[in-house]
Parts: sequence; C-alpha cells; structure tokens
Amino acid sequence: MPLNSDLSVFYKHSTLITIYINDLLITRLNVPIINKLKANLLKHFYITNIRLYIYYLSIIVTYNKVKRTITLRQKAYLEKVFK
Repeated sequence: MPLNSDLSVFYKHSTLITIYINDLLITRLNVPIINKLKANLLKHFYITNIRLYIYYLSIIVTYNKVKRTITLRQKAYLEKVFK
C-alpha cells in the first residue's frame, strides 16, 4: 500500500518499493522474497536487474557490508539548492 505522504512509495511487511517514471527500486533484507517479487513482475513487465544501486534519483547510495549500513547522500542536489 502506498504511503500517505508519497504515492510513489510503497511499504508492506518490511518491503519498500519506490517508483519513478520507469525506475523501480525494491529494498528488503530477505533476498529470496525480493527474487519472488521480481519473478512475479517479470510475468507482466520487462525488467533489467541492476542488483545494487549506487545512484538513484540524484541520491548516491553507499553500502558497507561490514557495518551493515546503507548511506544516502544528495550532495549534487544540495549544491544546486544552496547556490
């Protein structure tokens, strides 16, 4: 179900899906469930699997597997805003 604050963001049972034009980003800790969801989507849509995102909607995504963290940065956006 979509979030009240943003109809392009969906969250249910620890799964987060964001949609922007023709980009779909699925996040969840349980990889087999993500794979099952993608298999169901493939029945209806053509999908390109990029695996780990490093750049999405002007957001730089950094993964640290040791610390088990994900960092999001919007440096380019902030530089435009504060010029």
